[in-house]
Formats: sequence, structure tokens, C-alpha cells
Amino acid sequence: MTQFQKIIQAHRKMACGIVFGFMIFFSCFSFPFINFTRDFPAYIKISTIAVTFGAFIYMGIAEANVFMESTFGKIFFMNLMLVVAGMGARYLLEFGEVSNTYNFTVLNSTVHIFVTVVLTTITWYYLYSNKI
Repeated sequence: MTQFQKIIQAHRKMACGIVFGFMIFFSCFSFPFINFTRDFPAYIKISTIAVTFGAFIYMGIAEANVFMESTFGKIFFMNLMLVVAGMGARYLLEFGEVSNTYNFTVLNSTVHIFVTVVLTTITWYYLYSNKI
């Protein structure tokens, strides 16, 4: 176990809070990372996809350090709940605005949830199975 992992394990509650907070934050402000109902310039699409992928890969790395003894099912369910909570925060943030009508479609929501949860969980699993 590295020195960094020893610090994380010594301050486990704070580390969990940071991971949960960042996961909700990234889920809130990266939604939808691909918008199927509105057209944006290519450079905005590419940068949004790149930042979203980077953020959720980073979250998988953080989860691998904080939740070293967890199971695949628990991590998957936790990621699902945190992404949905972030999307709920985004909905409340934009409540009453027109952007909710073209952001919160079934396709946008489903793709965002699927990609972010799978990306984070697979990153966690890869690092977990290799024991970082």
C-alpha cells in the first residue's frame, strides 16, 4: 500500500465525501455530453466529450483508491445513484428553462447514464483487478 492510499484509508469519511461530491458535480455539469436534440459546432462537441471522458475516468481512479475492498455490484449501483443525483441537480438548476425540454430527453438521459456509469465502473474494475 502506498503512502497516498494510507492517507486515504486514515481519512476514509472525508475521501468518500470528496468522491461523492465530485461524482455528483461532474454528472451535473457534464450532462448531456452528447446532445441528440440540438446541434452544436464540432469543437464544442469534441471538447465536451473529451472533458467528460477524462472526468469519469478520473472518478474511476479515485474510486479504486477509496473503495479498494468493494464489490462490482456495489460500485455499479453507487455510480448509478450518483449520476442520477447529479442529473437531478442539473434538472433543478435549470428548472423552468427551455433548455430542460431539449436536454432531458429519453435518448440524452439514457446515453449519459449508460456511458458515464459504465466508464467509471470499468475504470474502477480495471484498477481493482490489477490492485493498483
